[in-house]
Amino acid sequence: MGKVSFRIRSKTGGHVPVYVNVYLCAGNQLEAKTGFVTNLTKWDTTFQRSNDNSLYGLELNEKLDKLEYFILSTLNELSSNLKTLNREWLVDLINSCFNRSAQKPSNRLLNHIDGYINASSTRRNTHSGAIGLSYNSMSNLMRFYELIDEYEREEKIILYLSELDYNKIEHFQRWLLQNRRYSVNYCGLILRLFKTVCKDAQKKGFKVHDYVQQITVFRQRKKDRIINILSLEEVEKIRSLKRLPDNLLNSQRWLLIGINIGQRVSDLLALSPDNIRPAEVGLYIDLIQKKTDRLVTIGVGQDYVIDILKSHFPYPISNMLFNMHIKTLC
Repeated sequence: MGKVSFRIRSKTGGHVPVYVNVYLCAGNQLEAKTGFVTNLTKWDTTFQRSNDNSLYGLELNEKLDKLEYFILSTLNELSSNLKTLNREWLVDLINSCFNRSAQKPSNRLLNHIDGYINASSTRRNTHSGAIGLSYNSMSNLMRFYELIDEYEREEKIILYLSELDYNKIEHFQRWLLQNRRYSVNYCGLILRLFKTVCKDAQKKGFKVHDYVQQITVFRQRKKDRIINILSLEEVEKIRSLKRLPDNLLNSQRWLLIGINIGQRVSDLLALSPDNIRPAEVGLYIDLIQKKTDRLVTIGVGQDYVIDILKSHFPYPISNMLFNMHIKTLC
């Protein structure tokens, strides 16, 4: 009973909202925003899911799967005439699926993060001066949205702009550092985004607590940083590991490729066989770096890496899972 599909309507701009369509019966179709956004270039219209291999992309697909199942399960349980259902019913159903508040007060922090993301295509990049935020900036903002949503649900509170005093900011900071065990630098990044979104809301005339201006953005001291380096002998030990389960074998291959091409993890894990072309000796890998937007070509001459790229190309994995597997392998 019923059919569910997802789509994006915008043809311009970097990050766009994802809509859900519900086909109830002949001539009766409902559509509403899911509350999630995706990069325009990372949406697969055939599969109606994100093809972004980052953590955000994988989590987005999980949420869309959850919503589709929730809607279909609800429809199967309904005994009433489906023609009586309307868009408001669908919006309430989406909110119920993700435990969202049906009401969206204008001064709720989560709503302003959402608005900041939706306006990304017309925002000025403070570093480059260009219009439109970078891929990394958007990924950080979308993860920031997810963190605030998770925090509110775990703590059973709602964060309002006018109530962001010292105690609330400190509690959120401790949650990041102690509950989630994020690094000092990552917590500093989240607090910087916190302050940026609040200042943007204040410019638009919304009431924001005065303490927001005093949020301290911090980072790890250089003398406390630990740089992890693998020796050639250690690389060989990792390469020689045998009888690994499929998930660790996959991450082992990604790690060996990464060690040899020296690219950021966001670029490494976005590779596909389409990035590879033959060279006179070995292979070339062509990619556009997400952080710098530069086209680079890397030569690969190591025999075992060439074999992986040609015959055993690893399947996609999220950054977070990859990091966990690296620790296990090492």
